[in-house]
Amino acid sequence: MRRILTAALIVAIAATAMLRPMRDASRAAATGPDTWTPVANTPASPGLGPAALRLMDGSVLVGGDAGGSFGPATLERFWPSGQTWGAPLAGAALLNQLYYIDTMTQLPFGAGAVLITGPTPDMQTSLALLYDPVTFTLTYGARLNHVRFGATATLLATGGILVIGGDGGGADPASSLTAEIYSQLANTWTPAAPLPHRLFRHAAARLGNGKVITSASFDEYGNAFPPLLYDPPPANTWTPAGTSFIRLRGTATTLPDGRALFVGGTSFFSAGSDHFAPAELFDPVTNTWSPAGDMAVRSEGHTAALLDDGLVLVAGGNAPGLGLTTRATLYNPSTDAWSTVASMNTARYTAAAALLQDGRVLVAGGYNNNTAEIYEPGAIPPADTPSPTPTETGTPTATLTPTPCAGPCPTPTNSPTGTATFAVSAVVGVGGISEPPDALALSPTRSARDDTPYIVAAAAAACAAALAVAAIRRKRRT
Repeated sequence: MRRILTAALIVAIAATAMLRPMRDASRAAATGPDTWTPVANTPASPGLGPAALRLMDGSVLVGGDAGGSFGPATLERFWPSGQTWGAPLAGAALLNQLYYIDTMTQLPFGAGAVLITGPTPDMQTSLALLYDPVTFTLTYGARLNHVRFGATATLLATGGILVIGGDGGGADPASSLTAEIYSQLANTWTPAAPLPHRLFRHAAARLGNGKVITSASFDEYGNAFPPLLYDPPPANTWTPAGTSFIRLRGTATTLPDGRALFVGGTSFFSAGSDHFAPAELFDPVTNTWSPAGDMAVRSEGHTAALLDDGLVLVAGGNAPGLGLTTRATLYNPSTDAWSTVASMNTARYTAAAALLQDGRVLVAGGYNNNTAEIYEPGAIPPADTPSPTPTETGTPTATLTPTPCAGPCPTPTNSPTGTATFAVSAVVGVGGISEPPDALALSPTRSARDDTPYIVAAAAAACAAALAVAAIRRKRRT
């Protein structure tokens, strides 16, 4: 029986690996330019984004807020085949209890349920909701230990969900010094090791070696801090990760080779600053940062999506001299170059992006926007000519000497210490795949690449078939 299950799992993973070259062929065969096509139907909810992820059936779940001062959160599901939208069938009233959707993550085990987190309108607590993609229903999950606004969520190789930092406001001033891990199997949150410094509206990505890298960022008080590297349990440790550019509302995308691409973000706490960070790469092998080409136009509040061919699509956001922009560019890791592609039909800020099964990209919503459009990859355009004298310059953390807080730092009342306990599933290989894990929904930091659902579905089907074969064999023996 063990041999049958092992063989079935190997076949399932091998079959899943074949999906990528089949989908990658779309750009190789393309001869025309990239295009953007408006989605015919619009969702009922305004202000979708910046959270989005593709579900196992190919539909896309998009979350955000209604654009009001106190929420409520919004959640819509998009079916590409008919270009239709739909809200949850049951439990939709729970969205009224969220100010907005801060993070949205597809859980690795089972039918692909989605973990949603966000603060309540009064900023007194943060709730977790669970979305069932089979029954289209929302239910409560375990409540977070801290209030979090502007946090990130990262799927770990063991299947846990790491939620980092965020502003806790007056109700929980220590929140930005903490992190916690959600266990799907136990429906519990376990404190991770305390952060060396505060993180707020940062970017984060899981590296090829399983560790998690954050951007250099600000805390909620405007103090600047360097990037951090987290080694998950059993190590459960944070270490400084060198010198990098500060990026508020930037993005982090895990590349197929295990490196992380950080793009844009403002280098000052003010959203109106014209200092925008350049793109950088973090290499987990050498633990070093390096420039990632030279973007013709830098931005913040944009979307970033990893395509099937390994290129990264960056679209929209707020750019110096342009304001909210329709501009879109591609980053090619193999040539370390950026190429300008066709612009979107609508300028979008803090929109949502998700890679579709056929290799196209859905970009939806944005600030006060409930429209959507689909990106169709074309032939790879030539690289942009690097700008010799960029008018905007990022601010490296090395030039800053921040004070920990504007005054005495609040003493964490619920600061975790020691080694976190974590329920590890026996299903190794589902959460521990070498693929970039973008079944994780990060607020403005999410990469749209997602092969995890295919592996889960294929492995489940293969194991079910193996169990059926084993049952038939036992019946014949008796």
